Order: sequence, then structure tokens, then C-alpha cells
Amino acid sequence: MSITGNRRERERAQRHRPILAVARELAEAEGWEAAITTRRLATCVEVKDAIVTAVAEEGFAELAKLLRAMRGPTPEGASPTAAYGL
Repeated sequence: MSITGNRRERERAQRHRPILAVARELAEAEGWEAAITTRRLATCVEVKDAIVTAVAEEGFAELAKLLRAMRGPTPEGASPTAAYGL
């Protein structure tokens, strides 16, 4: 994994820790069905923007992976966008 990939994984883990901690606290106090909603977690953890960012990043990463797989290998020295006239 690249340095950038390692950094992203660390940042993702740092965002997830407080969310998971609050989720456990709410579930223990009130039960999973009653307590755990995305909106409530975001309010309690005060990371609504981070949640939206994390979801978007994950979605775009999946999309990029799919697009790379669909594109197939690029000939050595060729621009990956050359086939598309870009």
C-alpha cells in the first residue's frame, strides 16, 4: 500500500473510533433498535460532515476501482485518457 493509502486508512480509523464509541454507548443504554440512527450518531459525535465525507470517499474509491477495471491495462508510455480523446 502506498504512503497516501496508509494515511487515508489512519484518518478513516480516527474518524470511526468516536462514532463506534458513541454507538456502543447508545446501544448499551437504549438498545440497538431504539438508539442507533445515522442522524443521532452524527448529532452525538458532532461529525456529520466527516460522515458525509467518509461515505463520499468510499463511494468514489469504489467507482474509481470499477472504472480502472473496466478500462483494462494501459500500454506502457500511453496516457490513460488518450483512448478517450482527452
